[in-house]
Amino acid sequence: VCTPSRAALLTGRLAPRTGVGRNFSPLSKFGMSRNEILLPEILGDEYDSHMIGKWHLGHNEPYNPTQRGFKSWLGLPYSGDMGCMDTTPQGCKPDYNRSVQQPACPALCPR
Repeated sequence: VCTPSRAALLTGRLAPRTGVGRNFSPLSKFGMSRNEILLPEILGDEYDSHMIGKWHLGHNEPYNPTQRGFKSWLGLPYSGDMGCMDTTPQGCKPDYNRSVQQPACPALCPR
């Protein structure tokens, strides 16, 4: 499962200790606990930490990467098969591989 692995890599702790035992869905209102300290927060301003790729640790504020120590972020908030595939040729248009009731990424898709 990708979310617990990401949590473990960014905190240096085993996934069960982070409280992240499964993936967050596009409908999740929360993300990984704000009490968890992530690598870019430890590195601070001495390093430029940037996130590229799928985040999947919470897509609403204050859980997104730029609120967790990264200076910038280019990527998806969660898995592309959950309805958000802005970087594909299909953009925000529905695709037959997508789950039927999952939302698009309004924050990333131009309107």
